[in-house]
Amino acid sequence: EIYKIELKEENGVITISFYGEGFLRFMVRMLTQTMIEVGKGRLTTEEVKVLLERKEKNSAPYNATGSGLYLMEVGYEPYKA
Repeated sequence: EIYKIELKEENGVITISFYGEGFLRFMVRMLTQTMIEVGKGRLTTEEVKVLLERKEKNSAPYNATGSGLYLMEVGYEPYKA
């Protein structure tokens, strides 16, 4: 389950933070590239909604490269908003 996705821009650098309990392999890469596609106008938010409602990993054909993606923190306490 993903609890929160946070986007920040500072000095031309975009940071996307994912908060959740467990992630599938390549899940963050797929979500990140999907958001990039929306930002570039190649995908609408309605199309993203359809992809998410399918709840199938192979529904999203987008997959960001690992370049620039970092695991910053792992916590074991329950998530608090």
